[in-house]
Parts: sequence; C-alpha cells; structure tokens
Amino acid sequence: MDYDLGVQDVAFIGDTDDLTNYPGLYTQSNVNIGLNTLITTNISAMTTTQFVTMVASLISTFLANCNQTRFPNTFIIPQDDYAGLAVPLSPTYPNISMLSYLQQAFDMIVPGGKFKIMPSAYGMTAYNGGAAGIGKQRYILMRRDIDTVFQELPVMYTTTAVGTNNNFNFQNVAYAQYAGVTVLKPLEMYYFDHT
Repeated sequence: MDYDLGVQDVAFIGDTDDLTNYPGLYTQSNVNIGLNTLITTNISAMTTTQFVTMVASLISTFLANCNQTRFPNTFIIPQDDYAGLAVPLSPTYPNISMLSYLQQAFDMIVPGGKFKIMPSAYGMTAYNGGAAGIGKQRYILMRRDIDTVFQELPVMYTTTAVGTNNNFNFQNVAYAQYAGVTVLKPLEMYYFDHT
C-alpha cells in the first residue's frame, strides 16, 4: 500500500527530495505555464461568458504552444473544480452541464474525438503545495501519448519473502525502483495555473 501511494505521488508530483531528476506530471520544469491568463478562477465558478471564452481559446493556446503540430487529447482538471462542473451551463441552457459542453467542444474540435477530461486531486492547491512548490490550481492540457509523456518503473514491486508475524497480519520484504515522469515533447503539454 505504501509503495502504491509512493509511486502515485512520484507520478503526479515527483520525488520532492529531487524534483530536478525525478519530476512528476505536475512539476515539469520545461513545460510552459499560463498563470492567471486563460483560466483565472475555477472553471465551475466562471460566468457563462468567461466559460465560453475559455473553451474557445484552450485549444488555440495549445496549438500555438506546439507550433500547430499536434492536437491535445487530454485535459486534467483539479478534482474540486471537476466536481462542480455538473451544473447547468447557464439559465438559458439548463439542459446541458458545463462538463458536457466542454466535452462536446473538445470532441468537435480535436480530430478523431476520444478526448478525455479527467480529475486529479494533485491539481488542487492543497495537494500540490509544500515540497512540490506549485501552490496553485493547476490544469494540464496535453497530448496523452507514449511518444509525448511516460513513466517507467524499471523494477516492479517484487516480494522476496512472505510471512506473518502473528498468523494474521502479513509482513514481507520486497524491492522496487521508480523513475520520474519523462516528457519527451514538452510543447505538447501546457499548464494553466490560477491563484
């Protein structure tokens, strides 16, 4: 259990003792950041006008960042904001939620569809401050592709001896290795932060 949570922390935040050599998905030093530019507040708190403007500009911002070479296929939203996107887009259009509108817009713009919008607690200020040093709501628009970003686990969790110390609780000895997240094409990833 500790191993799983540790690898998860490294995957998203990185090894906080050495973020230079072991960065996470949220702590890549070579990824461009838009601070308080397009997303200036939680998406779920935006007015209809702010929201529609943001939706119209997200993909074009990403395309400008990567010199018009690739479309994104994933948008990772702080979990607390994602949880608030089930509200109606506006009083005029109460039958479509902000999340549905966002999904439909991405599916229509990005060739081939299959665009993923996902929540992550690590995008929240409360989970990415401290040793990670972000301390802001962080949204990631990216190309989810093995040629763009990946994390390798050189040696999987391997048990060497299994036993119990009281015939009830299991205790074992194991070994493993981890690595940080590698971004091969940093222009195919973009951070949107707001304070």
